[in-house]
Amino acid sequence: KGRKDPFPERVAALKAYRAKNGHLHVTVKEDKKLYNFIRNVRAARVQNGIKGSRNMSMTDERIAILDSIGFEWKPSKGSESRKERFLEQVAALKAYGEINGHLNVTVEEDKKLYKFVQRVRSAHRKIDSGGPSVMSMTDDRIASLDSIGFE
Repeated sequence: KGRKDPFPERVAALKAYRAKNGHLHVTVKEDKKLYNFIRNVRAARVQNGIKGSRNMSMTDERIAILDSIGFEWKPSKGSESRKERFLEQVAALKAYGEINGHLNVTVEEDKKLYKFVQRVRSAHRKIDSGGPSVMSMTDDRIASLDSIGFE
């Protein structure tokens, strides 16, 4: 009822973001509305045609519009935002190490950084044992951790 469709406005924002940044890997810190729009668009396409879905309608026309601007329906595992988040955590861990003289973060000191360290250690153990891991440990990621003395 009289609600304005935000789709054209968000697509324009996506185009502007791509023009400025050269990609469409919007982080929640950069633009929460645009980040949520991207998540909702992907969910709407997956749920397209499912009765009772509360997501936006994803028409063929909307899909074509998004395709025309290079929208990634399934972002690759090595997407820029994931790389950026990983490197941000490594930088935070490095800063922690410079202040504390070690990289053994406790949950009381920094819950988010503690969880990151636990995931990295778990991923390393999985690599060593040959099992599946929740975090992909590429050579670049291992090198960035090695560069700060992470063990």
